[in-house]
Amino acid sequence: MGKSMWDKQNILIVGASRGLGRAFVAELDKINPNLNIFLASRKNPNAGQHQFIKFDASKPDDQQSLLKFIDEVKPQRIYYFSGGGPYGEFKNFEWKDHEWALQVNFLAPAKILHHALGQPSEVMQIGFVGSLIAENNAHPMGASYGAAKSALLSLISSVVAEKSSKIDIRLFSPDYIDTELLPKNAFPRRMNLPILPAEVAAQKMLAWLVEPVATWHYQLRA
Repeated sequence: MGKSMWDKQNILIVGASRGLGRAFVAELDKINPNLNIFLASRKNPNAGQHQFIKFDASKPDDQQSLLKFIDEVKPQRIYYFSGGGPYGEFKNFEWKDHEWALQVNFLAPAKILHHALGQPSEVMQIGFVGSLIAENNAHPMGASYGAAKSALLSLISSVVAEKSSKIDIRLFSPDYIDTELLPKNAFPRRMNLPILPAEVAAQKMLAWLVEPVATWHYQLRA
């Protein structure tokens, strides 16, 4: 993957403060530390190395502000990593907890996609992160997270099937990833299930994103 692949492009990373998003930015920096990267997240993970906008994916006002920011910086590439949700039985959480999961995992990325598709745009590629675990299966103890990831898969597959946009739209669906977002006592750790190192998942995602004839959906197993 040559350095020139990403040169002279504005790259927006949404959700870069932790997890796979932070690992993805680190891999981009290895390719070329001088890339024009914009970070949108609740915390700044790079201490000033890249331009940063504070963004909380669960807040509709922040979502609208991000759309205005996209219009200002005109990114050629947008990659959305924000995600998460409550863990436990659906009935045991307040609705605001489930609404948080729906906003972060589905409504915020859906708004970004709709915005990019609905007007003249510089965007060449948009990539979202799904879940190999949750998007096609029942997800007990994570119902709202699973519902949102399933909705995201359905939305993207439907938009791609419309064949009405020149934007390269992709969904990267990894297995469990070893980050601080996966608690020490989490089910896959307790059961000794295969878990992907974050660096490996980020490298696989990057390599796939630059393949010009790649399928729109990449499922990465541990």
